[in-house]
Amino acid sequence: MAAPIVTGSRQQEFFAGLMQSQYWSPERRDAERRQNMARMLAHARDHVPFYRERLASIFRIPGEIDWSRWSEIPILTRRDLLEEREALQSRALPPAHGRVATTSTTGSTGASVTVSSSAFTSMVTGAGVFRGHQWHGIDSRKDLLGWAGNDPEVGNAPNGEVFDRWGPAWQMPGGTYRRFNRMTDVDTLLDMISRFHPAYLTTRPKSAQFLALRAMERELHLSLEAILGISTSVLGDERADCSAAFGARLVGQYGSKEAQNIAWQCPTGQHYHVNDEIVLLEIIDDQGRPCGPGQVGRVIVTHVFNYAQPLIRYDQGDLAVLGEPCGCGRTLTVIDRIVGRTTHQFRFPDGKVVSPIIPEGLRVLLNAQYWQIAQVAPLALEVRYVPFNEPRYPVDQNRVAEIIRARTHSSVALTFLPRASLPTVQGGKFIEYVYEVPDAPSR
Repeated sequence: MAAPIVTGSRQQEFFAGLMQSQYWSPERRDAERRQNMARMLAHARDHVPFYRERLASIFRIPGEIDWSRWSEIPILTRRDLLEEREALQSRALPPAHGRVATTSTTGSTGASVTVSSSAFTSMVTGAGVFRGHQWHGIDSRKDLLGWAGNDPEVGNAPNGEVFDRWGPAWQMPGGTYRRFNRMTDVDTLLDMISRFHPAYLTTRPKSAQFLALRAMERELHLSLEAILGISTSVLGDERADCSAAFGARLVGQYGSKEAQNIAWQCPTGQHYHVNDEIVLLEIIDDQGRPCGPGQVGRVIVTHVFNYAQPLIRYDQGDLAVLGEPCGCGRTLTVIDRIVGRTTHQFRFPDGKVVSPIIPEGLRVLLNAQYWQIAQVAPLALEVRYVPFNEPRYPVDQNRVAEIIRARTHSSVALTFLPRASLPTVQGGKFIEYVYEVPDAPSR
């Protein structure tokens, strides 16, 4: 791809390229990505102190990269981002990359980290987002309402924080984006949807489900064309509730503050296509070897176009499953599902480590609106759930216990705790599986 120029026309050009390259052979797309990565890696070696020695193994031949040694580059960790922030900053960002901005994670799964990126990085990432919109027929000329943001001083009712547009600069006119922060309560946000009548809502999938359940409880008749899920996977019960309450499709997108937008749900199914032109995604096992389709592994990402603070082989802290090639015609890498966070795995005294994946039918057996499973001792789990106000089904705790033991540990003790509500963690995230063993070693 051509040299970076931070303009709307350049983004449109990049977007047009993505619309073509999604159908290329993986070999052709990989060759193109390697050319772009080579420039970023050379920049990181020459201008980012953290990588000066770290990339030595792949630059053994002057002027060339030995891609066969890629896996020898050490994994970049969250701790590195915390402790080596200054060393990770570029000392000589190319002028065409524009201004540098920072973004910080919520700290919901550990200490908050701050990452730098340039206007060019945002332009490229935005083009990938707009491709996802195109897949799902999202029309940015219509209005969008967001439930996002952690600053309690910004994005409050009754008007929220208002942006003139949220789609590509070349598409005129643009719809309004009205954002309310995560401290906005569910009832207020439903009232805002009723007041402003947006076509789309963007928020985390579990937050969208909270809204849907409350809307049905209040017998509200609200309509949305689609809900754009943020960051994580979308579950079947979340889709069903959003459809029942709003008549809306719940579209999944996977990403993070650090690596930005990584993948979008395929319009033909519930799996995800990776933005292969923009990020290199690896799914590896505990020995660092590539996982095959169907195997759970750690998500490692490299952003091809972030020169301001290169993230090279960054451990997202997520577990995911690689999928088989998709029949939709797009040859982009497939993520079958995002399993969860590595920090929320359950660990048992016999050394067994489990990433729980409990069937959605558990909700029916519990007569629950939603639920959370917490490991609170080496062989003890708590099943916390919010029951429906009017029971829909008989509660079958024995069957629930049987299902959970089959997917965690046969000797585990279970305690069932109905609750009026389940709290979110910092940043408004809801976590279905939590590891709360006292005095557990740092992981």
